[in-house]
Amino acid sequence: MIWGAFLAFGQILLSFLLKNDPEGFVDTVRTIEVEDLLPSYDFVIVGAGSAGSVVASRLSENSEWNVLLVEAGGQETHYSKTPATFAALYNSPYNWNYTTVRQKKTCSGNDGICPYPRGRSLGGSSATNGMIFLRGYKLDYDRWGQDNPGWSFDDV
Repeated sequence: MIWGAFLAFGQILLSFLLKNDPEGFVDTVRTIEVEDLLPSYDFVIVGAGSAGSVVASRLSENSEWNVLLVEAGGQETHYSKTPATFAALYNSPYNWNYTTVRQKKTCSGNDGICPYPRGRSLGGSSATNGMIFLRGYKLDYDRWGQDNPGWSFDDV
């Protein structure tokens, strides 16, 4: 009974957010015009996903280096901040909307073609993953820990 009420509430909330789309958030992405670009950069990082953003940030700590971070998308949407609404990011400007080649044994409802969502915004796919976290396989961690103290499943 309680799950039915929870799911109904979730559907009502999702419908409300999709209908009203409150994109009134302040855009914190700093953009520059082409004419304002430097003639050269020490480092050009393509993609402001989880890795690209961190690499650009770390490189920019050296004030003698000029670092350019390039992202095809813009600021992540409010749907990125609400796990129940991440499905709204599929088939949107925040997703590259890739698909796989035809599969023989999966995605049969889609004629064997599976969606392969990849983020297209600040944060990359980490901004479109519904805040889902999966821990790695215990045996893998334990094997790493055999030669690298502190990397076993229990240590990480």
